[in-house]
Amino acid sequence: MASDPRTKRSAHAIVVVTLDVEVDSSWGGDCTVDQVHKQAADEATGTLRFIFQEANKSTSGCTRKVRVREIPKVTAVMSERELP
Repeated sequence: MASDPRTKRSAHAIVVVTLDVEVDSSWGGDCTVDQVHKQAADEATGTLRFIFQEANKSTSGCTRKVRVREIPKVTAVMSERELP
């Protein structure tokens, strides 16, 4: 298809990326799985928002539109140990 020189074309794209964010929190034996899930998701989301805010500050006027789209999937690893 030949391009008409009188027509201006433009495009827009959104890219969805999946990331793994390791959180620094730890939980004791009295925490519920729901509590671990909520706190881990909140920490990961907060970390990403902070990273994006800092990146946006250093773009020299270039606008970046980055957002956290959904609550992250949380994988929790539980372990047991015998107390002395």
